[in-house]
Amino acid sequence: MNALKHISSASDIPDFIKISGASPCEKHSFRTFYDGTVSWAEYAKPYKCKNRIVYLWQPMPTYLNVFFQKFISDQTYGTPFLNLKNTAHLFELMKAVYPTLKKAGLARRRPYETRHTAAVLHIAAHENPLYISHMLGHSVTRLLFEVYAPYVANASRQDGFAFNEMMIERGIA
Repeated sequence: MNALKHISSASDIPDFIKISGASPCEKHSFRTFYDGTVSWAEYAKPYKCKNRIVYLWQPMPTYLNVFFQKFISDQTYGTPFLNLKNTAHLFELMKAVYPTLKKAGLARRRPYETRHTAAVLHIAAHENPLYISHMLGHSVTRLLFEVYAPYVANASRQDGFAFNEMMIERGIA
């Protein structure tokens, strides 16, 4: 995320491109990779190697792969992902993040942390746990209940109420 600090205008946003899986890894490139069973999105990640930078393929994080796999597959090889209008729009969104957080009285946070906030808010809104787990890229709901659920204990202030009402309606209680 340190690279984002150096973006002070829309023209600073690099042209990201899709390249073939057979092409060597290069700066600002993405590809889709298929191992015979699973298709995955990968991006070029820079690594310092002695006195130069080497780009190696890095798998997209699981929670982003669902989005990027489809997006990258739909792109044309060698063509920038964003046109000038979309690049300008992305820059405006990027500029709005921290002032919006400040205005809302919230501390600055890394983008990764916002997924945790989103998970807790979805649980508090009583969204389906399977939906939330899928949105986060989890293959099972166990992690959702172990990590996020404790932050929203009795979120509705009526835990157990719906069950009691159902039992009363059916004449069981």
